Amino acid sequence: MSGPTAIRHGTRSDYMAHRRRGEAACDACREANAVYSQKLRGRPARTPAHERILDLLETYFGEWLSADQISLMLGLSRNTICHALSRMPSWRFEVRTVDTGSEARRFAERREYRVRVRSYL
Repeated sequence: MSGPTAIRHGTRSDYMAHRRRGEAACDACREANAVYSQKLRGRPARTPAHERILDLLETYFGEWLSADQISLMLGLSRNTICHALSRMPSWRFEVRTVDTGSEARRFAERREYRVRVRSYL
């Protein structure tokens, strides 16, 4: 059996070679593995939902928008909106809870969002 071969770096197979050796993978190999995994799962490299949501909130700067309103404007599901907003840094926007007066406990409150700081891009 021959000794370990040199790793070239930047491919999925090279990432696996790092793993077999018990080494931490380099950045190029980790990136190649991430691209491979995303293609395998059939997902885009990055979901643009959070950027689209922030762009919309900046367009309506100073106004409160509910997840339902954002959903209708962007054509995204309400769950996608809520998930994306929950993963964003809180300094970018603020949240308030509004009592709708509904009898059903589940729908008694509605969250609304607005941008705190405009981006400088």
